[in-house]
Amino acid sequence: MSDAQVGLVAGPVAVTRAGAPPLRTPVVTAVAASAALAMAATGVRAVLGDPPLLLGLALPPVLLVAVIVAQLLGRAGERRFTVRTTAGRSVDYTLSDDGPADALRHNDIVRVTTGRDGGVRTVEVLAGLNGPAVRRLTARPALGPVAWLGYAAAALLVIVAGWVLLGAG
Repeated sequence: MSDAQVGLVAGPVAVTRAGAPPLRTPVVTAVAASAALAMAATGVRAVLGDPPLLLGLALPPVLLVAVIVAQLLGRAGERRFTVRTTAGRSVDYTLSDDGPADALRHNDIVRVTTGRDGGVRTVEVLAGLNGPAVRRLTARPALGPVAWLGYAAAALLVIVAGWVLLGAG
């Protein structure tokens, strides 16, 4: 069940780039391992006397570089801020999102909605304590589109490795 807290942003909002460096993510590791498998399969075919297949040599590094670049460009920003609730408590929050750096500021009145795990799902900047939302910041999903595409690329490379080893092409 979600829980919403209304309060005032107390203190500065720290905005940073979030996430692990792009070479240390599980997606890049999966694609790199699959690329190595596909290129090794091509190497085995070459040792057995078959000419190297362009698909087995060119596709793996291209997909690996594409996933790394997408990871670099697709990383979410992270906001760390403290909210002084209407009950008088100070609560620290972290929100991973894509919004502009100044979308949340000191002294904004906000409604923070958390999920079951306690992570921030949304932050609504309000016009007043009971007022309408002026801006809404939504957390990014834990496994975004770049990760899904990366895992699809890894699966494709495993299929290419099998295709190369079985002699198709």
